Parts: sequence; C-alpha cells; structure tokens
Amino acid sequence: MNSMLMNQMFMNQMGMNQMGMNQMGMNGQFNQINQMNMDNTTLNIKNIVEPYEKKIKELEEIIRQKDFEITVLKQKLNINNNNNFMNININPINMNPNINQMDINEAFNINQQLEIKGKKIKLLIKTDGEIFEIFCFERDKISKIREKCNIYGKDLVYNYRILFENSTFSEYGIMGYSIIQAESVKGQNVIFKDASGRIINLALNKKCPLNIALMHYLIISGDPFQLVSLLNNTKRINFSYNANLLNFKDETPIENIFKNTISNVMVTFY
Repeated sequence: MNSMLMNQMFMNQMGMNQMGMNQMGMNGQFNQINQMNMDNTTLNIKNIVEPYEKKIKELEEIIRQKDFEITVLKQKLNINNNNNFMNININPINMNPNINQMDINEAFNINQQLEIKGKKIKLLIKTDGEIFEIFCFERDKISKIREKCNIYGKDLVYNYRILFENSTFSEYGIMGYSIIQAESVKGQNVIFKDASGRIINLALNKKCPLNIALMHYLIISGDPFQLVSLLNNTKRINFSYNANLLNFKDETPIENIFKNTISNVMVTFY
C-alpha cells in the first residue's frame, strides 16, 4: 500500500474521531439542557400535586377515623346483644359461684365505658380574677365546668354567648385552650326573625358588641355564605330593631341598644 493511500486513511480516521468527539460533546450539552428542563418540569408538577397529596392524606385519616367509629359501634351492638341474651337466659340459682356481683356489673357497664366522648381538651376558666385549667372531653356537657371548678350562680360565657349547661362543648365549637368566663352580669336574649318566619334565639352577655351578635346569628343560621357575602359587600342583609336599621360594623355593647331583657330583631336579605 502506498504512502498516499495510508495518509488518506489516517486523515479520514482523524476526521471521524473528531466528528465523534464533537457529537459526544453536543449530546452532553443537550442532555444537560434536557436534565434542567426535566428538573424544572418535575418541580412544577411537584408544586401542583403536593396540595392534592396533602388533601388525600387528610381524607385517608378521616376514613380511618370513621372506620374506627364503625368498629366501636359494631362492638357496642354485639355487647348489647350479649347483655340481652344474658338477661333472658341467666338463672341466678344456677349462676357460677366463682363469678361475683362486681364482675357482672362491670360486664353490664362495658357499653358505657366504650362511649365515644371525643377528643380530650384543655380549657381555661376565668372567674373573679382567677384562672382554672381543666381537662374535659368534646362531648362532655357544659355542666362539667361547675363540677370541676365549683362555680355556681354565674353565667358561663364563651365568645359572649351564654352556654346552656345541657349542651356539649362540641355543639358550641369549643376546642382546646378555649377561654370560658364565669360572669355575674345577667344575660340578654336577642330573638332574630327573618321574612320566612324562622326564629333564632341568642343568649348573649350584655357586654357583647353588636357586630359580634350579628355575626353569631349568621353563623348559627346555618348559612356561612351569608356572612362571607356581607363581608365582601356582594349581598345586602338588613337588621332592624324597633324599625331602626342596625349597623353591621357597630361595636356598641348590646345593653346600650336593646333596652329590654328580651329584644326582637328583624332580618331581611336582598
């Protein structure tokens, strides 16, 4: 093979190697760019999906809680059935002497022990300059406060609402670290009535600002969208007392507005 042919082959080989190297360099740059684009895309998708993943976890937790409640209810039903069977078939004469009365009573009271009382909550009770810290359950009755703090002869007030003692903490939306005051001042009954004739009676502390009283009504009425519409000025709601319009932003204590112990407020929606 002559030298010219060898030189040509050598140069062709160098050219191919250079092209290959250039191609590899370009591919590397493209890969870096693609990787950056994929990282940005992944980050964007993650930001979009993350709130949904959080919501799914919350829903899963709710489902687990409901499954637990269903299991407890089934257990209570089985216990009731067993208790009924025992009431019908047990003859005290043939009863096993090794079973004492305390064991029987305990078996009959299992149903009460399994009662779902809700979460344990810590409450702060204020009275006469003192603060009591107590623990109750969400479905305990308000009267628990009097038992634990030995407070009598005073109204129990939460966010200016006078609490009815046969109601539960959960019914008033009372959660952990809520502050409940024991007030000696007598309350004020405000009766709200709308055009449909529906009546809602609110027992409020006399120091309650008017705007807070009106917000309590909108929340208790079961339509929080009315409150949102009012705050956003997208819907008009009139409150009138003795033919005089009440201002939703008025912070005057209701004792200075409603002169009677029982006062009627008319509600009109537009």
